[in-house]
Amino acid sequence: MNDNPNFKKTRNAIIEYLMDIGNERKTEAKEAIVLPDLSPKDFVNQF
Repeated sequence: MNDNPNFKKTRNAIIEYLMDIGNERKTEAKEAIVLPDLSPKDFVNQF
């Protein structure tokens, strides 16, 4: 199967397409997202 030129061409096209999608998602946000200052609830000695 890896020796088949048609398979190689198709596989490379699929990989290139997926890599392009991944590279598009890496773009940075235009505006910084501010997250709230949270801390986990302490359940020690609660029960």
